[in-house]
Amino acid sequence: MSAFHLPRQFRLQSSPPEFAYAAAKNLLGQPSGRGFGEGFAQASGPSTPRYAHSSAASSAASSAATNRSQPAKRRRTNLSAPFLKPQGQVRGILSSTDSIDPYFQGTYYVDDYRLRGLTAGQQIEVRLNSRQFDPYLQLVNGRTKQPILYGSDLGGTNTNARVVFTVQPQTQYLVRVSSDQRRQIGSYLVKSRVLKPIASDFNLFYGYGLVDAAAAINRVTGQTLFKPAADVPVLGGNQWGLDLVRAPEVWSQGFTGQGVTVAVLDEGIDLNHPDLSQNLWRNSDEIPGNGIDDDRNGFIDDVHGWNFIDQNPNLNDTEGHGTQVAGIIAAANDGIGITGVAHNAKIMPIKVIQGETPLAQFDANVAAGIDYAANNGAQVINISLGSSSNDPPLPKVEAALRRARQADVVVVFSAGNDRQLLSALEPDRPALYASAGLGIAVGGVDNKRNFYIDSNPAGLKRLNYVVAPAVDVYSTTLGSSYDLLEGTSFAAPFVAGVAALLLSAKPDLPPAEVEAAILSSASQQIQLAL
Repeated sequence: MSAFHLPRQFRLQSSPPEFAYAAAKNLLGQPSGRGFGEGFAQASGPSTPRYAHSSAASSAASSAATNRSQPAKRRRTNLSAPFLKPQGQVRGILSSTDSIDPYFQGTYYVDDYRLRGLTAGQQIEVRLNSRQFDPYLQLVNGRTKQPILYGSDLGGTNTNARVVFTVQPQTQYLVRVSSDQRRQIGSYLVKSRVLKPIASDFNLFYGYGLVDAAAAINRVTGQTLFKPAADVPVLGGNQWGLDLVRAPEVWSQGFTGQGVTVAVLDEGIDLNHPDLSQNLWRNSDEIPGNGIDDDRNGFIDDVHGWNFIDQNPNLNDTEGHGTQVAGIIAAANDGIGITGVAHNAKIMPIKVIQGETPLAQFDANVAAGIDYAANNGAQVINISLGSSSNDPPLPKVEAALRRARQADVVVVFSAGNDRQLLSALEPDRPALYASAGLGIAVGGVDNKRNFYIDSNPAGLKRLNYVVAPAVDVYSTTLGSSYDLLEGTSFAAPFVAGVAALLLSAKPDLPPAEVEAAILSSASQQIQLAL
C-alpha cells in the first residue's frame, strides 16, 4: 500500500503534495460524507484500504471525495441562536424548515446554539446524539461565524458526534447541529460538559508534553555537565526542530545514536539518498544477491531489511514517506541538507505498506515487520502509520508489540491527524496501544510550541504520550532532495531519535526506563489554540 493509498484507516502522517494526489485518487470513488478544504476525508469503513497520517494527503482526499469542499452561498443561520450552558443539554428537531449550512454545498439543515458561561482555559466536550439521522457537529467561531472544529461518527457508530476544545480568552463559540448526509431530519439531544484535568503532569491534548532530549539524558545518566544553552550552537532555519527537542546539547556530550539500530516500518526508503546511504543497517551475515538465505533467518538476501509487500529485499520507496521519516531519525551529520536526531544510528528499512491493502493484510504486514525488526537486532522501532480508532483492533500488531516488548525493543508511534475534521480524542491504532504500555504515542507541535491542530490528542486517560515537531519539518525525500513536511508522521521520528540517543548513552536501558525518561522529562510549556 502506498502511503496515500492506504484507506483512511491507515495513513502516513505527512503532507507533501505528491501524497495528496495519491490520497485524493484513492478516495474519488468513496461514498459521500462531507468534503473540506483541508484535513482528512471521512472514513468509509473498515474494509477500505489503509494509509498513513498525512495532512496534505487528507486535504486533497477530502476535497476530491465530494463536491462539497467549497463553501456554498446559503442564507445565514439564525443569529439569535438559543443558549447551551456547560453541564447543560437541549433536545431539538432538525427539520426542512431550518436554515441551511452556509459552508457546504448541498442541503444540510442546521440548528445553532450559543455556548454561554464558559471560562478561559476550560476543556469543553459537546456531544450530539440522534437515532433518526447521522449526526454531524461543528464548533463555530461566534464572531467570524467560521467553523473551526468538526465531529462525526464517535465510536464508529452513526448515532453520535463530538467536539472537544479548550476555551480561549475573549472568544465566543457556537455549536452547529447538522447531519452527515444531505436532507436528513429528526430529533436529537445535544449536551455539554466541562472535562476535569486528568493530573497536574498530564494534559488531555499534549499528554506529558514536549520531548526534551537533554533532560531525558540527564535522567538516565545522572549527568548535569551539559554545556549551557548559550554555548551550544543554535541550528535554526529549517532545522529548528532539533533545537526545540534540544538534540544539539546531547550531541555535545558525545551521544549521537552510535551503536543503535532504528527500524522504520513504512513504505521503504531511498537507499541511495546521500544523507541516508551511509547510515543504513547492514545484515553482515547475508551475502548480497546470491539468492541464498545465508544467515538462515527465513529471508533471502535481506542485506538492509525486508519488503513484506512483495516478499523480497527490494526496499525502494516510491512515494517518499519512509525516506522522510528516516531522515529525521538518522540523516548524516555531513553539513549537507539536514542532520538526524540520532545521526550516528543505523536505519533498518522494513516495507509494510504500498498501494491499497485491506485492514487484515495491513495488520499482518505490520506485525511481521515488528517481528523482523525485533529478531534482527533493532533496539527502536518507528511506526508512522495509523488507523482510525473507530476501526476494529489490530490483534496481530498488538501481539507482535508484546513480543517486541519482551525483546527489549522501544516502539514509537505517530498519534494521527484526525482531530480537526473528525474531533478524534485519542491516538489512532496502533498508537493507541501505548495505553497498554507497548510504546510511546507522539502528537505534534509547531515551532512556537502550539499544539498541532490536526494532531490526535492524548485523550481522557493517562498513557505514554508526548509531542514533537510536526509542522514545517525539513527532511530527506526522493531523488536526493529535501522538503518541508507536516503531520504526526514526522513527530514520531524525533522521539524515536531521542530513544536512540538514550540507548547510545546507556545501551542496557530497558524500554520501560527509556519511556520513563522521555515522559518524566517532557516540557509542559505547550500552547493550545483550540
